[in-house]
Amino acid sequence: MQTVTQVTTIGTRPVSHRRWGIAFLLGFGVLVNYFDRVNLSVSQEALHNEFGISAITFGYLLSAYSWTYAAFQLPSGVILDRFGVKLVGRIGTLLWSVASFAAAISTGLAGFLGGATAARSRRSSRVSGKC
Repeated sequence: MQTVTQVTTIGTRPVSHRRWGIAFLLGFGVLVNYFDRVNLSVSQEALHNEFGISAITFGYLLSAYSWTYAAFQLPSGVILDRFGVKLVGRIGTLLWSVASFAAAISTGLAGFLGGATAARSRRSSRVSGKC
């Protein structure tokens, strides 16, 4: 009886353990993405107290996530195809961080909505690039 040992290779080199580090970073990015998406719904009371927004205005703020996400899916896919996941992912993450910071330091509803919308538009590039 003969046993065969199977080794996973890419080309002629064995696959390194670096893939687990990459998988961890991608998973961490998805986790941060999830927290960023959920934190707005948790902060309804604070936003009402700070900015005096009504429930209807808060609903518009929550739905702005879907509007910007949907609007930027196709352009993000085209940009990803043109320039690659590595470059677009790095630039998108940087722009998302700046936009999230801008939303956090805003002093009015318009600034908050603008920063949050910009951050959500950058998120579409990260989600499209993982497919």
